[in-house]
Amino acid sequence: MPPENRSDSADRPDDAFDLWDLRVTVVGEPRDMVCDHRPGDWFEVSGENLTLPEGQAFSIYALAAILPLLPAKQRDTAATDWMSTDAEIACPDPHCGARFRIERVRRRTFRHSEVTRVPLPAALDEAAAHEQAGAPEEGAAGSGDVEPGGAAAAGAAPEAPRADGRDVAATSSGLAFTAEPTTAPLP
Repeated sequence: MPPENRSDSADRPDDAFDLWDLRVTVVGEPRDMVCDHRPGDWFEVSGENLTLPEGQAFSIYALAAILPLLPAKQRDTAATDWMSTDAEIACPDPHCGARFRIERVRRRTFRHSEVTRVPLPAALDEAAAHEQAGAPEEGAAGSGDVEPGGAAAAGAAPEAPRADGRDVAATSSGLAFTAEPTTAPLP
């Protein structure tokens, strides 16, 4: 099923999330480009799909440099995050003057159940239901909250020292780290 355009209504499914469609456009002066780029060439990303205009090519080397940034650009980020403010990526060829401008063009709503077969953990289902009701559950297992001293919220495993000196506590949603080392770093 294709993604829906974003709806801010209260009847949004519990497993809904938003991603931005992106347009990546070649910018710069043609005389400065040594690769096979042409100003105005572009491709778009919608969800996991990349599309090019018919008959247009795009360098796999440039694409390899751009691809790691696209999933982050698809997600909302803080206004102060460099991912929100920096929109141009240089060509990976140091002698080429091309740049690739990444623009967010439209927001789409996707459903977790339509893009993966991995079910949401029960704790996330409950937290989503509480958030829709307007009361996020405090200290829910898997929330990733870190209490003072490095202990994660409910469901935390015993802390284990890391090579970098940070304590780590496993939670149902992954790992939570303390801000300051509590043990000496290993040599």
